[in-house]
Parts: sequence; C-alpha cells; structure tokens
Amino acid sequence: MSIEAQSVVIIGGSSGIGLAIAKEAVDAGAEVTIAGRSQNRLDEARRAIAGDIAVRTVDLSNERSVRELFAQTGELDHLVITGGSVKTGPLRELAFNEARAGMDEKFWGQYLAARYAKVRSPSSPVFSVVVRRRERRGWRPSTERLKRSAARWPSNLRRCASTWFRRD
Repeated sequence: MSIEAQSVVIIGGSSGIGLAIAKEAVDAGAEVTIAGRSQNRLDEARRAIAGDIAVRTVDLSNERSVRELFAQTGELDHLVITGGSVKTGPLRELAFNEARAGMDEKFWGQYLAARYAKVRSPSSPVFSVVVRRRERRGWRPSTERLKRSAARWPSNLRRCASTWFRRD
C-alpha cells in the first residue's frame, strides 16, 4: 500500500518513534503533519526531517486544543498517536491527580483525536495507532520493522475502531 500524496497526522511526531514514522512517511511521498506540545521540539524535528512538513501544537488533555488541531489540518488519511506522557509508580504512592493526568492524555486524548479527525473517506473507520515507546540501546527504526509492525495493526484496529469510534 502506497501512502504517496496521502495526508498523515502524527501526534507525538517530534521525537522517538513518532519522528521516525514522520521521516519514513515523508520519504514515501506523504503529506505529513507532526503535532505535539512543545513548539521548540516540533521546530527541531522539522529541521531533522529532509522534506516539507507541517507542524502544529496540541495538548491531548485539552479538548479545545485537539479540536483546533483537526480544524487546521483538514482531511486526513492516516492518524498516528505516539504522544502523551504518563507518570508511573507504585499504586499507593502515585498521586491521584498524576494518574488522572495520564488518563486524560493517553485515553481521553486518543478518544478526542478519533472524534475530531476529519477522515477523507467517510466509509473508512477512524482509528489511531498507539505505539508504546521502549528505551532500547541500539534500536533503530527501519522501514522493514515498521512495515512488519504495521501489517499486524489493521485487523485489530479496524475491529476496535468500528466498535469504539463509529461515525454515524
């Protein structure tokens, strides 16, 4: 499947696997928008990508911010979400407001993104790809690794998306 000339929005695209996906998508000829909280990190990522991309700030824990992001980006073909921070720790030591903030970004942020994303094809289900980051020394993103990983996403994501994020 080619993504040439397709619109890809990557929330969390300023670093890590989100940045790697953005680079691969640009190389494949996609129209890429990366979004995140820090304008400085987004600007650094723009300079690191050999190609023309759009950058937008977004706070996944803020509904207005997510709605504005998708008002600015317009229609899209693919939505990737790798962003959002979660504070972790032992249950009895983690403050409730810190746990809630993680849910606001990781769960409700993805819900809001799926809700407000303007998908180009109304017959296609809306879904987000959530990639968990792992710190590994020596790990480098590669096209083959991304392709193998992506090959496993569609069936599970379509089933979840059609149930959770139905656009009626």
